[in-house]
Amino acid sequence: MKKIVILTSLIALFVILTGCGGGGTVTPPEGQTGDMTGIVYAPNGTDPVSGVLIYVVDRSGGGTGPAPSEEHYAFDYTNPDGSFSLPEIPIGMQLVKISKGAFAKEFEVNVIVGANALPAASTTLPASTGGGGTVEKMLVVTGNYDNIEVVLAKLGLADVSEYGDLVYGTEKFTLIDGNSSLDDTTYQNFMDFFADPANYADYRTIFFNCGNDYESDFFDNADMVNGLRTWVQSGGRLYCTDWSYDFIEQLFPEFIDFYEGADGLTTTPEEHGLAEQGDSFDQTNATILNANLLAWLQAIGATNADDTVTIEGWLSGWAAIDTIGTSTAGWVEAPVWVMGTESTRITTVTFESGTGIVFYSSYHTEELLSTEILPQERILQYFVFEVL
Repeated sequence: MKKIVILTSLIALFVILTGCGGGGTVTPPEGQTGDMTGIVYAPNGTDPVSGVLIYVVDRSGGGTGPAPSEEHYAFDYTNPDGSFSLPEIPIGMQLVKISKGAFAKEFEVNVIVGANALPAASTTLPASTGGGGTVEKMLVVTGNYDNIEVVLAKLGLADVSEYGDLVYGTEKFTLIDGNSSLDDTTYQNFMDFFADPANYADYRTIFFNCGNDYESDFFDNADMVNGLRTWVQSGGRLYCTDWSYDFIEQLFPEFIDFYEGADGLTTTPEEHGLAEQGDSFDQTNATILNANLLAWLQAIGATNADDTVTIEGWLSGWAAIDTIGTSTAGWVEAPVWVMGTESTRITTVTFESGTGIVFYSSYHTEELLSTEILPQERILQYFVFEVL
């Protein structure tokens, strides 16, 4: 319940400017506040980010969604276009905090009476830890048919070449060689890295690209399998696409029933590689099942006129989903071809295991390099902030 502290204007002003309030709310003197607005951007300074918590520290206020745990003047969550509004902020120097998933930032603003439009330089999420920003550690395992590291680069977490490729050595995340494509003197090999869970214990997110050369060796090593499963259940975020589906099926078989096999949604994993039965076709128009994801895709211009999203690059043998468990969230579904038959299938899901989160998508980034971000890559971009 809000408390209104009735004091003389002089004492009230002192309380506001010094930040003293004992956890209650203080009504600023008339004419002594400003309204704060702006847009929160991804680290690239271009793409708006939705659902970002932004607040001015000290006094409880309005907003939608869970309030910040510390005392604050006002808070808000960004709209699909990244915009926010924080009304009636006391004038003077104020501390602003923004956070979303792995990203957080704080900075000071000298609030004046009336409108205060924050510059993009202030409200752009950080690419790395330092200078008032923090980014929890992320790790990408390279693959033969996928390039999530390039999407991360286009989000501002690395430099991008004129051809749309990652400029190696500029990445703010860790790269592990999962397909013998990286320089051995600079990057660690997959099996060497995952042999010891201590190597990735302090990472928030691990991305597995499609097409890993070491899957069979990994699954033959019970200690490695148990180490990764324990990491997820202890709060890690695991991202897998297409052929990397077995890092989910072999570790968490009860959440997704992949195509083929007889074990379904049980704790018994099905045969390795069995679900890789999808047909090759150019593209399909997918339906977005989550309203927040759809609203952001609309705001960023990634949807078609009928609100579907075009997903392309379906190579022969992609891994299909049959059904999902009751605790698994379906985000995207699409008409696809599997073993010569067309059907509508869930193609993007998440679920929780312990305190961790697992993401799977039957499609992935386009393996052909491009400076643009494809609509399907926009979907994956959303999950970098929203879930991972």
